[in-house]
Amino acid sequence: MSGLLTPDEEASEDGSDSGCELWTLSSINDAYTSSISPQRASEVSTHRQHMSRIADYIINNSDKISGSRADWHNIWVRFSTDGDFISSLALAEAGLRRFPCDAILLADAINAAGQIGDWATGDRLVERAESPDYRADEDWRLAVYVADYLCSKAHAQGLSDRVSTYERALRFVREAIDRLPPNDHLINKEAEILIDYGKVDEARGILEGAIFRRDTIAEGVADPTRIPVPQCCLTYLEKILGDSCEYDTIIKIADAGIRFLKIAQTSVKVHYFFYRKALAMDGKIHMASGGAQTANQDYVRNAMRTYAIAYALADPDEIRDTCRANFLVLGVLGGIDDLKINAFCSSATDITSQ
Repeated sequence: MSGLLTPDEEASEDGSDSGCELWTLSSINDAYTSSISPQRASEVSTHRQHMSRIADYIINNSDKISGSRADWHNIWVRFSTDGDFISSLALAEAGLRRFPCDAILLADAINAAGQIGDWATGDRLVERAESPDYRADEDWRLAVYVADYLCSKAHAQGLSDRVSTYERALRFVREAIDRLPPNDHLINKEAEILIDYGKVDEARGILEGAIFRRDTIAEGVADPTRIPVPQCCLTYLEKILGDSCEYDTIIKIADAGIRFLKIAQTSVKVHYFFYRKALAMDGKIHMASGGAQTANQDYVRNAMRTYAIAYALADPDEIRDTCRANFLVLGVLGGIDDLKINAFCSSATDITSQ
């Protein structure tokens, strides 16, 4: 990738055009994708300098370089993933000059502005987002990124201004919920804003309404507003039940999360739901008189199996250590020596896909 600019050797890096063909956004993105990220500290500086040259090249040639809306978004993703939000903002704004009514590029720019705390630019972009010009191709990302930006800004404000900023974020998301198809991300974002705002009980009601909504509105008639909500389950577990001893509720939410993951494409990891369920089952066992020594053996075995599934599916980290330790404790205290945690690893994927 070090020779990215060489196909246009006669074009200067300040954007002047010698008549040679410019790189396309797609080819730049392909070159970035196939490049090797820096592996050693000594390579980081060189990598960043090179990526800065790429960003400058794109921005200086933004009126001539070819690329679709998707290409502009994809190159923004590359720089955002690299943590260069200053370049990400400049690239998104350059894309907006080419496609001024594109909701995704506007969302990208707002996201980057919030990441670097550029409130002046972000406020200007949010005002654009509040206009009807972006409704034609709007999806959930615009509302979520606007809300994230406004919540980040609220954290930097005094109390009096913070309240109005949270209200503005809530209003934007709720208007999006009203005009867009039912969406897990929007429902979850409304709850997250309320939690951030200190209105936990209201957030809890919203999440429970989404998670436990009936699948049908009448016998044989599916509820058209019913959607998979794994992210809502994750938020409920992490931000409302994080340190809670509401074990039965935790188990219900974790089971719902596992169920929704069967029918939703999401970045939420299934092992987390099994992990939280196992911890709650373990908590119930140890809260009872006598603990694992006197608890129902089938229940103890199910808790151990749930730990084993979480252990098998999780990436190597402290969660696996906790699963292994708690599995061992339950087995020893319960007198169960015929279950081995490693025996579940090869079959865990089959178990969860049934």
